[in-house]
Amino acid sequence: MAHDSASEKRNDAESDWQAYLDAVELTHRLIDAGSLRTPNRDAAAERARHRMDRLRSLLAALVNPHQRIPLIHIAGTSGKGSTAAAIAAGLSAAGYRTGLHTSPYLQSATENLRLDDLLIGGRAFATSVHDVYRAAEHDAAFENQPVSYGELWMALTLHWFAIAGADVAVVETGAGGRFDLSNVIDPVLSVITTIGLDHTETLGPTLADIAWHKAGIIKPGVPVVTGVRDAESLDIIVREAQQTGSRLVLPDWHDQRDYTPNLPGSLYQSANAAVAAASLHELNRLGFTLPETAIVDGVADARLPGRFETVQQTPHILLDGAHNPQKMAAFASTLAKFRLPEGARRTVVFGALEAKSHGEMLGSLQPLANRFVLTSPQVYGKQGADPNALAAELRSTGFAGDVLVAETPDRAIDLALQGTETGDEIAVTGSMYLIGNIRERWYTTRAIVEQQTSWPAGA
Repeated sequence: MAHDSASEKRNDAESDWQAYLDAVELTHRLIDAGSLRTPNRDAAAERARHRMDRLRSLLAALVNPHQRIPLIHIAGTSGKGSTAAAIAAGLSAAGYRTGLHTSPYLQSATENLRLDDLLIGGRAFATSVHDVYRAAEHDAAFENQPVSYGELWMALTLHWFAIAGADVAVVETGAGGRFDLSNVIDPVLSVITTIGLDHTETLGPTLADIAWHKAGIIKPGVPVVTGVRDAESLDIIVREAQQTGSRLVLPDWHDQRDYTPNLPGSLYQSANAAVAAASLHELNRLGFTLPETAIVDGVADARLPGRFETVQQTPHILLDGAHNPQKMAAFASTLAKFRLPEGARRTVVFGALEAKSHGEMLGSLQPLANRFVLTSPQVYGKQGADPNALAAELRSTGFAGDVLVAETPDRAIDLALQGTETGDEIAVTGSMYLIGNIRERWYTTRAIVEQQTSWPAGA
């Protein structure tokens, strides 16, 4: 009987894994649907209105899950994932069943959906994907154009939080805010972390353009917490809050040391922690019950994979998904505080998407690197930067160390490991997708899905 039971468990595991893979493949087939870029704000606003009308129709078919639980909505150029995780951890520490949606995922699609400490299971993910897809198939709003990747994902997120029994959920925007599909929600609290230059091809070339997009998540009468300090960007957020009659909350930056993530190398996370703590205090004002111990413990214990994450001690291998100049400058500043032993070398493995500002990011890393291994992230539907072009760009700056090129991320780690000695360090950065590619060596996607954690045992 024991043999039969073990065999049944293996069969169930295989079935669940295949169901997950099939559901991911279904979502991938939708990536190009509705992805046309728009040339100006008016056209973008009209396209966003049309997409949100479609999404509202789909959500209505799913019995309006976004209206059944209180939601916290988070936008920002940098820090929104870490801030979202800290807010969710604080709510969980206070006893609330808390949903968390962040993006993009590093390895497994299930990483985007979490309830307290557990990711959505592979079978539940597959079931929920098909629930949403079938609802769209029977919705007249999708007769002339199939459901898009973004529409399915946002409906999936809100649907699963509702059926999983979340008391509250934290929802991160995509690249922007005002025209982001997540902006269909009516949150109890809005949060804007930082404003920086990223996604300029869709949000605009200036900080003012980007701040306008992020400020668009502010809803009438709904309080907003922001960690933005740049005067021009903050002014835009202040004006939006005034126009919507929304209470504006700024962190008490002098208290940020009381809310520090319990992570090595988390110095550059202190601003995110301050924003998270201010958000949790504001939720208290709104009627949630969050003891100070829950706020402190939640912020301290929050973590996400690929954020200053050590995956190996000897040699020390560090992963950080910094993928724009603002994030890279923060990562480099923190990395500089960790001095290597005398004679030790640091190798930087770098790869980025083609659309990113490679030169600025490499410039922040050069003073800290003895050598570079350049590669390209492997991701469905996005173009990686040519590592040979990156190498030429790096050499043209006069970088004196070795510059190696690897065809794949896995080969890049192999090259980086060659010749390493005790005390040496390998830092991998430039793209969240690159981190996901390389992280597979220590934590496999299947183990993440089956154990419902980003840190599976024995992976």
